[in-house]
Amino acid sequence: MGLLDYPYRQTANDTEGLAYPPNGGRGKLIALGIVFPLGVLIYAAHIWITKEA
Repeated sequence: MGLLDYPYRQTANDTEGLAYPPNGGRGKLIALGIVFPLGVLIYAAHIWITKEA
């Protein structure tokens, strides 16, 4: 389902869509479930160690 498939969608439909798990295959799940959080943790550790935060 694309972003512009339903130009007159209601907000309730958008919030209902958040209740379902993401789709997109194994690569997307690995990227959003492992790589992205790991990158955030590495960045947070870096700015904490260098005392920028």
